[in-house]
Amino acid sequence: MTEKLVAYKNFNIASNLLPFIKYMETVEDSREKLDDLTKNWDSLSLLSQLGDAGVNMSRIKNNFSSLSSELINYLASEILKKTVDEMHSKAQVAVDIVIRNLFERTADIGFLATDEKIREFLLKNPTKYTENYENELESIKKHFVEYVEKYSVYFDIVLMNPNGDILANIDKKNLILKSKDSIIKQVLTTSEEFVETYKYHDFLPSYEQSLVYSFKVMQDNQPNSKVLGVLSLCFKFEDEMQAIFHNLKNEKTKECITLLDKSANVIATSDKYHIPKGAQLEKVLNDEYKVVTFGGRDYLSKSCKTNGYQGFFGLGWYGHVMVPIEHAFCDIDGGNFEISEELLLSILQHSEQFPEELKNIPIQASDIQYNLNRAIWNGNVKQSNSKNNNKQFSRALLQEIRNTGEKTKGTIGASMANLTKTMVLGDSQFLADLILDIMDRNLYERANDCRWWALTSDFRKILENEQISRDEREKISAILAYINDLYTVYTSLFVYDKNGVVIAVSKLSQNHLIGQKLSQEWVEKTLNISDSSQYCVSEFETTSL
Repeated sequence: MTEKLVAYKNFNIASNLLPFIKYMETVEDSREKLDDLTKNWDSLSLLSQLGDAGVNMSRIKNNFSSLSSELINYLASEILKKTVDEMHSKAQVAVDIVIRNLFERTADIGFLATDEKIREFLLKNPTKYTENYENELESIKKHFVEYVEKYSVYFDIVLMNPNGDILANIDKKNLILKSKDSIIKQVLTTSEEFVETYKYHDFLPSYEQSLVYSFKVMQDNQPNSKVLGVLSLCFKFEDEMQAIFHNLKNEKTKECITLLDKSANVIATSDKYHIPKGAQLEKVLNDEYKVVTFGGRDYLSKSCKTNGYQGFFGLGWYGHVMVPIEHAFCDIDGGNFEISEELLLSILQHSEQFPEELKNIPIQASDIQYNLNRAIWNGNVKQSNSKNNNKQFSRALLQEIRNTGEKTKGTIGASMANLTKTMVLGDSQFLADLILDIMDRNLYERANDCRWWALTSDFRKILENEQISRDEREKISAILAYINDLYTVYTSLFVYDKNGVVIAVSKLSQNHLIGQKLSQEWVEKTLNISDSSQYCVSEFETTSL
């Protein structure tokens, strides 16, 4: 401990712990027990002067007292560290999960903007005043509806011509006819593969702010192709953030998890009545934590910028966690794990998570007790040879000294075991739950992908043929390669025909699969699917694929 020490209820603690220690119930419980034992040592020290126990009580008392203060310091500092580390993890995960999700949205807009049905609609209907516009509008709306049924993260799809005339959307309540939004110019002039905006959009007048992914629809995939229109995917940002917050938030600590924009304004919050959207907060990036005041209340606070995902960093947002100090440590426990104290202390000694000074505390307690037992044994021998009239008193005193030493050692051991349980097992449970949540979310996206790609017009047209030419196979492979470049989570993609024979792959390295007949159980199950909302998942197994 390098911090300056200050007095706290008969113990010397590091000054940086003073604002928090009174709220740490487990530390206070250990402190009270050790304080009671310290008073016992004081009484025994006084009584030893009346008898002739032959034990240096002053040294023993000071040794245990010093060790107790050291223990309380480490208990408090490790619990503070655990709390701050968890805040850091939640702030980091909150922003990284959403950025990981939004990376997929950039792939969505990139692929949907090349959709043949959308291109055909725009070619036939550059304005609303073409002859078959109304009939074809219903068809393109159904196409959009089917898309949002697969990708349920969108609340609307808006298609407009380069002049901003709204040609199609699926929100029946949104009757706006024309947009003058700045994103139209951005989309038409950008050299990037998408335009991401979080702001007020005039074609979504019911939303003060919305997250939209837009791109130009061109006549074909050639770089200088004619621009037919602008396509916008409107993301359910609030729903996404609440789902993330729900899985991270600990109700017991009254914490509030937020997402901040570049200017540190709250754009999403786990509790709008606690810390509302629009509030401007102080970012805490370079410090491990900071105590900040908001609404007349003190909070532990921590911010994290995103690590990004495959070079995508979004709009420069921050994850930010604030926990009221008085509740920050109320959920410090190791869960419902029944583990012996002996095993927990063994975990402590072999864990790299704890400093050596902390590991030495139970060892020092055992050494003090060992030396105390030797002193008591010597004292008993001395009393046996003594003619002192206070023999019985001295022996009773020695026994009480031994018992108090054992109680002190036991309290130190129990405190250390509880700390180990809290730090190691509590963290393990949090991380395990987090990993499962991330995996579930990721695999759900994969189900969306395959169901939508299966509806690709060119796939369906080609696969209807009895004989598939080499050029047609190459066309499907080119589409798969384009998709795989956008959706980089996939090692490879392939298409097989109604006989289970692979006809196209997304990667040249997988060309050896073409012509191979697949025999896995999921192949037949997939071919029997008759509803575009259904999908099939293979077992997690080793395959030739």
